[in-house]
Amino acid sequence: MNSQILEKLYKQYAMELYLYAFSLCKSHHDAQELVSDTFFKALISTFKNNSNFKYWFLRVCKNSWLDGIKKRKYLSDQSIEDIKAVSNMDVINFFISDEERRIIYEAIQNMPPSYNEIITLYYYCDIPLKEISEIMNISSGASKMLISRARKYLKEQLNKEDFI
Repeated sequence: MNSQILEKLYKQYAMELYLYAFSLCKSHHDAQELVSDTFFKALISTFKNNSNFKYWFLRVCKNSWLDGIKKRKYLSDQSIEDIKAVSNMDVINFFISDEERRIIYEAIQNMPPSYNEIITLYYYCDIPLKEISEIMNISSGASKMLISRARKYLKEQLNKEDFI
């Protein structure tokens, strides 16, 4: 891939990709590594469909994250559910300046992983539900149900904290 094209794509998608990666691993350094790994894979690959880079970047990012979990699980005998990184909200404060949005994003990060992922993809990365269902490897109907449940869960959590 041409380096000028890759630089343009980096400027266009790096922040959204970082927020998605951070929502997956909850670690600033791991999220940075996932983003750089994703763009490295873009550098060495050839795209057959140039119209949907964003989807490709998100898919590669998630697959890299899953590969890393599998590798750590193999090396450490921990279950995938037990591998959790400590959240570094200072980094998110840099990316999200509005206080209300930051509180909502923090609440999203404390949701169950599937809810967290679908909310992040839909609202922060502006991915349509059809593509989200492909990224998450679920049916279109399941993605609609999942986003509905995630919204309800988030609303309940924000009500508990007297945010709404």
